[in-house]
Amino acid sequence: MKEIAKKLDLLYPWEEMMSLKEAVDFIMGRPQSVLCAGNKMEGLVLRSPVELYTNNGDRVICKVKVKDFVDGVKDYKA
Repeated sequence: MKEIAKKLDLLYPWEEMMSLKEAVDFIMGRPQSVLCAGNKMEGLVLRSPVELYTNNGDRVICKVKVKDFVDGVKDYKA
């Protein structure tokens, strides 16, 4: 993915392996944006190490967004 983004002159901010729980915990910490300094990150797009597809051929991805977690949520149980 990084190579494709570089050839197309696109930003490819970050890639890391983490579990869904780790991703949720990270987003609940309201991290700073990698792309836009001074702003909070809106969320993460997650995909499995092995591409997964639905029965109709659509790719399976998961989005973890800050707005989905309201203030006061302390723990997430996977």
